[in-house]
Amino acid sequence: MELQTIKTHNGSFCVNPQDLIGNYILRTEVWEPHLEYLYSELIEKGDTVIDAGANLGYHSVKFGFKAKKVYSFEPQTKVYNLLCQNISLNGLDNVVIPYKNGLGDRAEKQQLWSDKHEDFGNGIINYGGRGIIDNHPDSADKYNSENNPYNEEDIIKIIPLDSLNIKECHLIKIDVQGYEYQTLKGAEKLIKDNYPVIFLESYPESRVYDVKTLQYLKDLNYQIYRSQVGNKDDFVLLNPSNDRFEDHQDIINISSLKYPIEEYEG
Repeated sequence: MELQTIKTHNGSFCVNPQDLIGNYILRTEVWEPHLEYLYSELIEKGDTVIDAGANLGYHSVKFGFKAKKVYSFEPQTKVYNLLCQNISLNGLDNVVIPYKNGLGDRAEKQQLWSDKHEDFGNGIINYGGRGIIDNHPDSADKYNSENNPYNEEDIIKIIPLDSLNIKECHLIKIDVQGYEYQTLKGAEKLIKDNYPVIFLESYPESRVYDVKTLQYLKDLNYQIYRSQVGNKDDFVLLNPSNDRFEDHQDIINISSLKYPIEEYEG
């Protein structure tokens, strides 16, 4: 794996050209610009942000340029090393704190499905597409343990976010390939103490556990908005108990003029 470093107007990034996200950044110098456009307006200077599923750190770096403190979680060793390098490349070591952990509702170890199942062809692997085996509705398919023999580098350590006793949180981005519900349950105290804005990747039409995740957030009185960009798998959730709720609504409405967002009832 020969890494490359690219300097963009969004920061400098060390990437693996054989990784789906790294390759895209090399070619376009951006990643998920519709999300970046929105959270850049939502985050204020004194905010604390959680990045669950940080990957190589593109969003974590952007969070770090805006926020006071960022906690970034990436459990895959090779990808975590890129995250740490990109934090340092952008002079954010005192702002962005990396953790080599996944997030869930209990402290445990779990196995990711093999990166062989994330082969996009032409030598490109989507490392960020890997999730925990036996936690997928297609249990007879590539996601189960029978098709993923034990490999030590595929074992990750999971912790509940609440175990870190983080007091403040203004925004959480969650992209954890089917472990969203467990991640939220493990952060229940932090969420109920702060009612942060939540960015969530979700596929409710095709994944039962995503319906469960969105219902859980509805029960916490979150209002759900769905991006109409691309695969429409990005959701933004706002809570009326947040002191900045009305400002957040205004930002959503203004941002929708460039990147359409619609309310989602489910």
